[in-house]
Amino acid sequence: MSPYSPSYSSFSMMMILLSSLALSSTMIPSSHSFMPMTTTTTTTTTTSLNAIGVFLRKAKEAEVRKYREDGPSESVLALLRTMNDARDRRDEGNIDSHPPPSSMSSSSTSSPGKLQASLTKRRGTISIIAEYKRKLSGSGFPSEVPSPALLSPVFREFGASAVAVLADSRLGGCDYDDVALVSNEQRDATGEVPGPLPVICSDVVVDMVQIARARDAGCQGIVLDYGLIGADAVGNFIRDARSIDVECIVVVSTREEANDAVRVCGAGMICVSSSVDGPPSSKRDVVSDLLPGEDDDDRRADAPPTSDVCLIASVIARGNKAMEEVEEAWELRDMGFNAVWVSDALYKSGNDPVEHPGAIINSMRAKSSVKYASPKARSGKGEGAREYLAVAVAVAVAIAIAVAVAVAVAVAVAVAVAVAVAIAVAVAIAIAIAIAVAIAVAIAIAIAVVVVIAIAIVLSAVALMSAKPTVSLGSLLVRRSRARTRASLLECTGSRAHFRRELHFGVTWGNFRASMIGG
Repeated sequence: MSPYSPSYSSFSMMMILLSSLALSSTMIPSSHSFMPMTTTTTTTTTTSLNAIGVFLRKAKEAEVRKYREDGPSESVLALLRTMNDARDRRDEGNIDSHPPPSSMSSSSTSSPGKLQASLTKRRGTISIIAEYKRKLSGSGFPSEVPSPALLSPVFREFGASAVAVLADSRLGGCDYDDVALVSNEQRDATGEVPGPLPVICSDVVVDMVQIARARDAGCQGIVLDYGLIGADAVGNFIRDARSIDVECIVVVSTREEANDAVRVCGAGMICVSSSVDGPPSSKRDVVSDLLPGEDDDDRRADAPPTSDVCLIASVIARGNKAMEEVEEAWELRDMGFNAVWVSDALYKSGNDPVEHPGAIINSMRAKSSVKYASPKARSGKGEGAREYLAVAVAVAVAIAIAVAVAVAVAVAVAVAVAVAVAIAVAVAIAIAIAIAVAIAVAIAIAIAVVVVIAIAIVLSAVALMSAKPTVSLGSLLVRRSRARTRASLLECTGSRAHFRRELHFGVTWGNFRASMIGG
């Protein structure tokens, strides 16, 4: 029986189990079953199994047998082969199924897995395991509990450290499909804040195929009931689960079971069953040998080492509307427990604005103490849950507003940076254009200079071709001197010529006159 579902009466549970047994008695196992049943033989424990526990185990074995006959998926078969191979290697190596007490610190609990690390935080704080189930009595929801797709993000956003799914249709109304839905929803939160939570499959585990199904559905942890299946099965299942990276939470009801689960079976996480009735101190007594800081005089001689053992206590839902469960979580925290397993108490008030599942989780995680506050308020005694949870909700709203403002500021800064980058790019483009224009102007000026030089060269050439040869000053003086000399000679020559002409003219004229006269 799942230790976290106290809402059903013994009579109704008996009727369900008897009907399951009647069904199982008519089932004939197939002779060609793909794999033999691997249910571990149950040994005598310190607490005898009651009738309901026996019926429940038998009913679950019949259910598992039918699942095997129907044929698991290939992924489940692959996980089964991995676990069987690990068992074969342990058998071939003659490895004892239970580690000796001296090796406990090195073989089982020295390296806590991700689930155990998520649940084991610093002293003085409490982690919350929020269990999802569809069937429960006294729910505050008008019809039924909302789907896992709706509540899974609520568990994460309000501070739960892990999510459990009661994967038994008779007890919690859920199956492994619901486990896969929760696992997928949590996986979708990868990269967000808060990030995805580890998922625990809370089933009545009697066969290793259930461990494979849980792992295939995306779980990081399973629940083993020490009083239901015994020490041998618990030890073997812990090792089987470890071979496929699944962690085990062992449920115990007595001090002897708690010690043997750690010392003999190698359990790293112990949960006190909801069957332990009474005040929180009664749950403390079950794990008193495992609590850190206890006096040696109060510890049993065969008590295992307490290092790295995660202690969990189940919180039972009260049959009233007071928030006594929150106060119990505070007391368990102050006693040294690392986590509490909360189920029905999450759904008592439905979607009440200050007492919905997320608000209850947030209240249990609060650092308040029963010395200074009490969540029991609806009855009018003490400080009420409504007032306390209202403060918690107000704080949560304030945090949400602060986050929204921070996001808005971040967006504004990003926009400003984008604008600045755009301006810088525009300036760079303008500078590039200006440089290009300057280069073009320089090229134009250079071309103009070249053209001017070419024109000057052409004009000079034309001028040289059309101009008279030039002479030097000395040449001019020589030529001038020659010209004067020539002019003097010409004057002399001209005078002589004139003389000759006159002379000739005179001779001619005289002859002409003489002839005229003589004639």
